[in-house]
Amino acid sequence: MIICKWRKDGRFLVEHDGQVYPCCYLSNTDYIGRTNQRDTEKYIMKKYREYKSELNILNNDIDEIMKHEWWKELENSWSDSSKCHKSCVKFCSNDT
Repeated sequence: MIICKWRKDGRFLVEHDGQVYPCCYLSNTDYIGRTNQRDTEKYIMKKYREYKSELNILNNDIDEIMKHEWWKELENSWSDSSKCHKSCVKFCSNDT
């Protein structure tokens, strides 16, 4: 079971370019995927990139970003191993 530690604490990350992420782990994965010109995750970060403009603080206020459908998709991915981000499993798994 995944319990997002950042969400539990009411935290999120805003990058220098205005992108809003649920945590540093997903931000780093997105950065690595963009700079290496490869996709490091199959589902949730591809979905993030589809909504990138809408998930940017320069384009929307934080309340709208936090209500965006991507956050629900992220949460739903935690119960689907084919969609769950490996960082979510590694850092927020409650299986211990």
